[in-house]
Amino acid sequence: MSGPRDDYLDSICTEAIREMADNFFCPRRDLDQEIELFAIRAGAVREKAQTALARAARLHALLLEGQAAPDFYRAIGASPGNLLALAGASQALVRDAPQRIDLSRRGFAKITLGAYEAVRDALDEYASGRLYPDPQRPGRKVHSMHYTRLKDWCREINERIDAVNTRQEASCVLCYFKNLDPAGVERERITGGGVDNFAQAVDASLQLPHCDFAACHLPELPELPATETIEKAGRQFAKQLFDNHRARLENILGRMAGFEND
Repeated sequence: MSGPRDDYLDSICTEAIREMADNFFCPRRDLDQEIELFAIRAGAVREKAQTALARAARLHALLLEGQAAPDFYRAIGASPGNLLALAGASQALVRDAPQRIDLSRRGFAKITLGAYEAVRDALDEYASGRLYPDPQRPGRKVHSMHYTRLKDWCREINERIDAVNTRQEASCVLCYFKNLDPAGVERERITGGGVDNFAQAVDASLQLPHCDFAACHLPELPELPATETIEKAGRQFAKQLFDNHRARLENILGRMAGFEND
């Protein structure tokens, strides 16, 4: 029969086991939940990237269906980076344009600058987010999730994963539990047995993998200058392009407006 001392020792062992289990599994559970939230936020940021690329496709379609896009960026002193390759000039993306389009030299310049501003605004929101009213706290504003913050968040998650993987390995927990049974430890000493190889395998299997930012498929898109700084050069380029390719641009504008211009 067990006495009060044995019951007391059993309760201490039980509490120690519970604490060890909590210390081992709770941080892993919390990280799993945070990574799930991270994936949801990454999906929202991915939609912002798609919006920016769709708007860039519309701008490029205006620029002779992409042919004059590199010259446009050079004229305004902007570096498009990978925008030309990623956005292209897909006509499928530009047919939702407004139905009323001014088929004139001045009208084309206005449309082009408007399309550029839409691209720049979407790129800025993707890279830096937007302030919006906090629904939980009236009068307070919060930042929407964006590419830069998401990348930093991924790094922070991985730092915590490294800490969890190295601070309390499964083998440490196994050794602790094994030492709660002195008789078993003595038997292992006599027989030469042990759990070392098994512990190493458990350590490897229970290592938390890193949060893979590349798997989010979020492109690093360029930052474009503010419209007011390129307005003069952009307007001049658009008017010159219209003068040199009037018939072709009228055709493009006509298709974007939903009708063919003869």
